[in-house]
Amino acid sequence: MDSRNSWPEVKRINNYAAFSGCLAMVIRGLGYLVVTWSTVVLLGGFVSLLQKKDFFALTIITFIQIAGVVDNLAGDKWNSAARSASGLNAVAAVFVRNRQDSATPSANILRLVVSVKQILGWIVSLLQQAVYIALFLFGAFYVILWGLYSAAGISLLRLKRHDYGDADGDPSKANMNLALDVLYKIVVVQCAILLYRRIINALVEKRLVTEVAEAYGFKGPTVTLVEDYMKETRRGCAKNPSFAKGRNLVTYAVDLMGPDKSPADYASGLTILSTIFGPLCRVKVKPSKFQEQRGIIRYLILYAPSSHIFRLLLVLSNPRSSPYGSERPETQIITSQLRETRKHAANMVLHLADGVSVEQLPQVIQCISSLISTFKEHQRFFFTHSDYAKEEEDYLERLWECLHVLYVLAANENNCRLIIHTRGLLTKIMTPLASNLYHQTDHDTWENVLKESLKVINRLTATYGHGEGETGSKLVREIETNLEMEAVETMMSVLRCDKCSQKMGTLTMGILTNLHVQMQTADKVYLIEMLVHMYTTANSRTSALEALAKLCFQDGSNATIILQVNGSAVSSFTEDLKALNYGYHSVAEILQHACLHYTNDDECLRILKESMTDVIPKVLNKILTTGALQSKVKNRRLQTKRKTETSLLSLCVTVHETLISADQHLALQFDGAIGELSLPVKLREMVERNSKPTASCLKIHKLTSRMVISMMKCRGSRYPKPDLESLVEALLKACSRNMYFIDRSMDFARGD
Repeated sequence: MDSRNSWPEVKRINNYAAFSGCLAMVIRGLGYLVVTWSTVVLLGGFVSLLQKKDFFALTIITFIQIAGVVDNLAGDKWNSAARSASGLNAVAAVFVRNRQDSATPSANILRLVVSVKQILGWIVSLLQQAVYIALFLFGAFYVILWGLYSAAGISLLRLKRHDYGDADGDPSKANMNLALDVLYKIVVVQCAILLYRRIINALVEKRLVTEVAEAYGFKGPTVTLVEDYMKETRRGCAKNPSFAKGRNLVTYAVDLMGPDKSPADYASGLTILSTIFGPLCRVKVKPSKFQEQRGIIRYLILYAPSSHIFRLLLVLSNPRSSPYGSERPETQIITSQLRETRKHAANMVLHLADGVSVEQLPQVIQCISSLISTFKEHQRFFFTHSDYAKEEEDYLERLWECLHVLYVLAANENNCRLIIHTRGLLTKIMTPLASNLYHQTDHDTWENVLKESLKVINRLTATYGHGEGETGSKLVREIETNLEMEAVETMMSVLRCDKCSQKMGTLTMGILTNLHVQMQTADKVYLIEMLVHMYTTANSRTSALEALAKLCFQDGSNATIILQVNGSAVSSFTEDLKALNYGYHSVAEILQHACLHYTNDDECLRILKESMTDVIPKVLNKILTTGALQSKVKNRRLQTKRKTETSLLSLCVTVHETLISADQHLALQFDGAIGELSLPVKLREMVERNSKPTASCLKIHKLTSRMVISMMKCRGSRYPKPDLESLVEALLKACSRNMYFIDRSMDFARGD
C-alpha cells in the first residue's frame, strides 16, 4: 500500500474528488442515454405519433443535453463561452478600424465613404453586442446553470399529467407511452444525482479544505491555495475519476512552478511547498512530521528535471539580487508580495541546502551569507506583518536557521573551505561570540543564536583549527581579527558566564582545544589551568575532562602542564578511575600521556608514581576478575565492555612499561598490591574470553603481548614460569588467520 494515501489531501480531497467524479460520470452517462433515447427511439421511431407538447418537451431536453451541460457541468466550456465576446470585438474592429488614405483628387469623397463606413460599423458592433448579450450570454448562462433542472421540471410535469394520448389498442402507441415514461424518469434521476452532487459540494468542500489546511499549517490567505487544489482536482475528476491518482499538494505545487507558468502561479506553488516544510527551527523539534512529503519535494526540486526551480529559488531568496529586473537592490520597490515570496524562497533554500550538488554549493553558501543580515535589512526585505515582537522573533529564527544550515554543511571538509573563503561570512558567524553585550543584556533572547554560532565555529576549527595551509591560516586570522581582544579570553567569558548553558561551555572548550596549536604558551597554560579548575570544582567537570583528554591526544606534552598547574588533579583522576565514573576513558588517556611525557624529577612525578602504583592493581583486578567489570557495564553491549577493557588495559600497560618495570622499588610495591591475584593466569583468561576475530579483541591481544614483555623485563617481579608460558601459548593460539587478516586491514585506517 502506498504510504502517500495517508497524506491529508490524498485521504480527504482526492478521495472526495474521485467520488464526485464518479457521480459526474454517472450524470454524463445518463445524459448520453437521454440524447440517444430521445433522438433514436422517440423522435426517430415515434415522431409521427407524438403530441406537440411531448415533441417540444423532447426537443428542449435534447438541446439542453447537447449544449454540453452534462459533458462539462459548468466547467471549462462555460469559461470558453464567456471569453467568446472578444471574437465579436475582433469582427467589429474590421468595420471601425481607422484608415489613412493618401491625398488624391477624390480625397473628400473617400473621407465621406470612410466616415459612413465607420458609422455603419459602430451600429453593427452595437447590434452584435446587444444580440450577444441578450441571446447568448443570458441563454447560455441559464442553460448551463439551470438547464438540467428545467429538463427535470418538464419531465416531472409530463409524468404528472401523463397525457401522451390514448393507445386505442394501437401497440405502437403503447410502446411510445412506455418509452416516454422511461425517458422522463431518466432525466429526473439524472437531475437528482446532479442536485445531490452539488449539495455535497456545498457542504463538504469547505470543511475538507479547512481540515487539510489545518493539518499542513496553512493560515489566512494561503488557505485559498488548498481550495484551488480542491477545485482543480474536482474538475479533473469530473472528466476522468482516475485524475486524482498520484496527485497531491507537492506535485501540484511543483507543476505550478514550471517554466511555462506565470509568476503568480510560481509564487503560489512556492508558498505551498514552503508551508509544507515549515520553519526549519520547528522542523527540528518534530522531524518526523511530513517527512515523506519533504523527501519528495527534495527529489522533485533538486534531482528531477525540474531542478531549474532551485536556481530560481536562489535568486528569489537573495536580498542582494533583483529577481524581476536589472535594477540595483537598494533602489528596488519592495512590495509585500515580493517580501512574502522572498521569505518562502529563503525557507526553501535553507531546507534544501544540505542536498544540493557540488556545483551549486558556492551559490547556496553565498545566499545564506546574504540572509545573515541586520535587523533593519530583514525588515526591508522579509517583514510581512505589523507585530514588532513577531518581527523580532522571525529575525532571530532566521539567524538560527542560517547558522544551523552552515553547521550541517560544515560536516564536510570541502564545505568548510567554502564557508571560510566566502567573503564576510566568518565575520557574521563569529558576531554573536565577539559581542559581550549578549552576556550583559538580553541573554535569554540570543542564547540559541550564540549556541548555533559556537557549533559552526567548533566544526570549522575541528577541521582547519591547526592553521595549516591557506584555509587554516585564514580561519585563525579571521578569529583573531573578529574577536578583537585575546581569543582565549573572549571565549573564556562564555565559560565564566553563569547564564550560559553547559552545552555552550562544552562547545567553547571544543573550540579552544581545536585552536590550541596556534596559541602562545601562556595562553595554553591559562587554558589548561582553567579546564583543570573546572574539572576539580565546577559542575561541567565531564566536559572539561573530555577537553583535557583531547588536548593530551593532540599534544602529549600538555599532560605535563596538567600535573604542574594543579597538584590535586592526579588525586581526582585516580578517584574517578577507581570508581569507573563517567569519563574514565578520558582519565585513562590523560594519565597515560602523563606517564609517557612527564620527565621532571620533582614532587609531581613522585605523586604520579605513587598514585599509579596504588591504583593500577585495583584497575587490573576490575579488568581481570570476571564479573567485577561486568557489573559496571551490565546494561551495555559487549562491545562497550571490550572498549572499557581496552582503555584501562592500555593505561596499565603504559604504567607498567614506563614506571614499574624501570623501578625495582615500585615493582615490589606493585607485586605486593597485586597480592593473591595471579596476573598471568588472569591475563590468559581475558585473552581466551576475547578470542573472536574482531578489532577490539585484536587490540586486547596486542596490549596483553606488551604486558607480557614488560613483565618479563621487570627485575623485581616474580611470576611463575608455567603461568607465563601458558599465557604466551594462549596468545599464539588466538593469533589465527582471521586475526592476521583484520590486522592487515587496519593499516588502511592510517589514511583517515
